[in-house]
Amino acid sequence: MFSALTNALGLNPLKVDTLIDTPMVVVGDTLRVVIAIQGTTAAKTINHISLHLNTIAEDDTDNGDIRRVHTLGTVYLADNLTINAHERVHLPFELALSPETPVTNISCAKNQTKLWLETKVDVAATLDSKDNDEIYTLPTPVMANFLQAMEQAGFRLQKTDVEKGMVTTPYGTSSFGCYQEFEFSCFKLGLNSVEVTFLPKDDYTYVVLEIDRAFRSDSYKVIGLNPHMTINDMVYLIQQTIGV
Repeated sequence: MFSALTNALGLNPLKVDTLIDTPMVVVGDTLRVVIAIQGTTAAKTINHISLHLNTIAEDDTDNGDIRRVHTLGTVYLADNLTINAHERVHLPFELALSPETPVTNISCAKNQTKLWLETKVDVAATLDSKDNDEIYTLPTPVMANFLQAMEQAGFRLQKTDVEKGMVTTPYGTSSFGCYQEFEFSCFKLGLNSVEVTFLPKDDYTYVVLEIDRAFRSDSYKVIGLNPHMTINDMVYLIQQTIGV
């Protein structure tokens, strides 16, 4: 009787569990997931399932910096799917990650970059079901080499986070409405910090450098990296561009 009442009131939601086959993935590669749905005591119709790739982005407002959930992309699937009573359904799915996806697996003093997949199941006449699963991303080989080159050039990675806004260069514009920054400190005279943002476009990875010098306004430089450059090549390019 209680089961019939909860079904009638829509208080018996489906159980959903998103299983990530590749919990650690290089940005630009494919994330493989399986959505497992467990039926209840009565058949239910799923209007649709939506997958939301989320991060936390810092928004510079008049009231100070506010960190908010920022959705990088949404995918809809499984329209009008019926789940019979006690039926268990597995839906495999592949999600191609943009190379602009924030990198989470970075070792630094203050890593504020988070990424997760939010699964929402819209069920007719029933409470919706949802699931959240954290995703760990690695930099591309070019990005990893450049971060290492910054260290070899005398900088130390202190912080990484995601900022709300757009990055615009002569070679293209970021596409998510937010971008990741890697903040490096430097103990060289006259130089406070350098913030690095990657903008991958086709075969090149462009790097935007925001250079904070003591007693001077910030300056911006854009350099291009091809996949054949060595770490030593990048160290030389950093030294020539920043002047260290």
